[in-house]
Amino acid sequence: MSRKRSAAARRKAFEREEMLWKRDKLSFIAAVAAFIVSILHRVLFKPDVMTGEKGLKAVFLFSLLRIILGLAAEVSFAVALGRIMLIKRSEPLVTAADTMEKKYGSRKNKKKQNKAGRIAGFVLLYGFLFLMYMSFGVRETALYSQRNIKDFSRFDNLSYVSFMGSTFMDMTEGETVAVEVSGAHIGTDSISYAITSRRYNSRRHSSLTYRFSVLEDGGYENIVQVSKKEGEELEAALDSEKTYTVRLYKHSGLMASIEEKQ
Repeated sequence: MSRKRSAAARRKAFEREEMLWKRDKLSFIAAVAAFIVSILHRVLFKPDVMTGEKGLKAVFLFSLLRIILGLAAEVSFAVALGRIMLIKRSEPLVTAADTMEKKYGSRKNKKKQNKAGRIAGFVLLYGFLFLMYMSFGVRETALYSQRNIKDFSRFDNLSYVSFMGSTFMDMTEGETVAVEVSGAHIGTDSISYAITSRRYNSRRHSSLTYRFSVLEDGGYENIVQVSKKEGEELEAALDSEKTYTVRLYKHSGLMASIEEKQ
């Protein structure tokens, strides 16, 4: 190959390499953006209504969006890491050691070892990032209390799959179960996480607490989770001395209606 052709091929290879790195950069930015949007949705958003037909639709759509955002974050990270760690780079960018090995060593065997190492590194790093993502921010669902009442999965996306499926069946069938509740009142279900931080060679201990509104009976047993707004309205309307008939949707356990027993 003439020097001119060699220089042209080399320039073309570098241009291809630059294009690949730009794609990798965009993939990484997209992954970070998907991760941030997913976390913000977990932290900042909760259904405004959780009772009646509107509540079923709200919880269904909320769960669907949560699943989509969660999968988008996970897939984006997988694609970004895959492009960075698994894609073979162009020949002009090999190191001096690679050049010597290509000339004198067993290049074929080393290629297999390098590929296996890259795959193993990708799996381990992605596994670590996936676990970090699952435990980051709000580690319980926005439907934490209702999830515990219905004994749905403790894993984030799986619990939302359960909510999406159960609310869809309730919207389709509309079946309810009547429960009589004495001493009905709105209580607060909460979960706290300890936070330890270092500052000026000292440790500071605090806690992060998330609260959820629930309808409880006189024995403080959780009956059904409601939204914060609904909880405030019910708190003003309920009389703990009276008995109420609460109708719960068959599959999701969300509240369809509540009426004073005559």
